[in-house]
Amino acid sequence: MPVVTLVAAVHPEMPALLDELADAVARTLGLGRGDVIVTHVPAAAMAVNGIGAAGELTWPIVTLHGSDRGRDRMEAARAAAAASVRSWAERTGTAVEGVWTQWLTPMPT
Repeated sequence: MPVVTLVAAVHPEMPALLDELADAVARTLGLGRGDVIVTHVPAAAMAVNGIGAAGELTWPIVTLHGSDRGRDRMEAARAAAAASVRSWAERTGTAVEGVWTQWLTPMPT
């Protein structure tokens, strides 16, 4: 069961984005209802070196945590997550300079 963490600024339409992220990752991986968990970690402030407070500049960070599903499937899920964030941002008029995504697998024991 993949667990997705989204680090981004607070937004009134965040619940819709969380649903979209969960659905996009599940659909891409061929998973069923309830098989993907998404959590939001609010970023209260952002800064850019040499500039200071970032204001409207946003760089959402999407981390997918899950077992190794093969490079192609993990890359497809990452791409789907990033596309979901970009689509949501466009629809809500939210400034997004880029979306950082990564897939993390558990450390071997």
